[in-house]
Amino acid sequence: MPKKMNLGKMLNKEPVEQTKSENAASQPEYLRARGVAAMLGIHVSTCWRLVAEGKLPRPIKLGTRCSLWDRSAVLEAVKKMGEAA
Repeated sequence: MPKKMNLGKMLNKEPVEQTKSENAASQPEYLRARGVAAMLGIHVSTCWRLVAEGKLPRPIKLGTRCSLWDRSAVLEAVKKMGEAA
């Protein structure tokens, strides 16, 4: 049976692992309705009302019962609401 080769040792380098902060910066984070509501300190129904009023962005629909919001878009919308108040 052949030996397993470790490419990190062969190249005299340790494998590079992304840290959580680097990974978060490179990939968008998505939230369900409960996550958006929890982040804003509101009820889920209030979250949907704010979407209907155009104060929060519309979610990405993955199916009939699965909606996701881009966390950065929600934070930007909250910032705009704060500026308007």
